[in-house]
Amino acid sequence: MQQALDQLLPDLRETLLLVVVAELTHQEAADVLSVPLGTVLSRVSRARKRLRDYLLAAQKGPQQEKDNVADPARQFPEAK
Repeated sequence: MQQALDQLLPDLRETLLLVVVAELTHQEAADVLSVPLGTVLSRVSRARKRLRDYLLAAQKGPQQEKDNVADPARQFPEAK
């Protein structure tokens, strides 16, 4: 799981951890980060999707994971 979290952009990771681990409400996380509520909602959604995609790719086996790493833009579009 830590490896999957490390793949996230820092703002996505920080927002997700505030909501999931620190158990802040979305509004509380928005206040802590000084961003709009919509930004928090978007970041949490994108972070969860990217974590899910990463973990599913890791489950499918080393060759497929290697293929995804070769082109990070396929899995994580913001890595362009």
